[in-house]
Amino acid sequence: MILNRSTVKTVLEGEGFWGRYFATFLSFLVTLSASTYSLSTVDEYEERYNRGFLIVEYIATFCFTLEYCLRVWVADSILYYAISPIAVVDLLSFLPSWFDLVLPGNNFPALQFLRVIRLLKLLTNSNLGSEASDAFVKSFREQKGVLVAASFAGGSIWIITSSLLYLAE
Repeated sequence: MILNRSTVKTVLEGEGFWGRYFATFLSFLVTLSASTYSLSTVDEYEERYNRGFLIVEYIATFCFTLEYCLRVWVADSILYYAISPIAVVDLLSFLPSWFDLVLPGNNFPALQFLRVIRLLKLLTNSNLGSEASDAFVKSFREQKGVLVAASFAGGSIWIITSSLLYLAE
């Protein structure tokens, strides 16, 4: 099997014999990494299985990074791919882990929840994912004003409520 852009693109899109195995492996890895991340939030499991959780995290981070780099390589337009919703999900699925690897310690606890975004990769690996992201982008464009206003109102209420809870404590 010769590795050229066309062959790699076919595999990444889940087409053909190797593409189906790749999509299955990626779905398994997403599920495994999201599960281990969830389990690692329980102190008892974190103490007992920390090494295993880290191994799964490092393997998943490497695989997701490699997949992202390959998708950039096979993209018809790197810029168009980089700003697509699927690419943003792909990037956010491994970026917090690289922050942890490069800057050890708990320097970015607020970014850890982004690892759960890996679950969205399950959609990007299916035909429904591209249809769903296209529908999301279309509805966002059509209702941008309403969504921005609702986000502002929701964010304001969230900040006010958080502030009041802080003062109440």
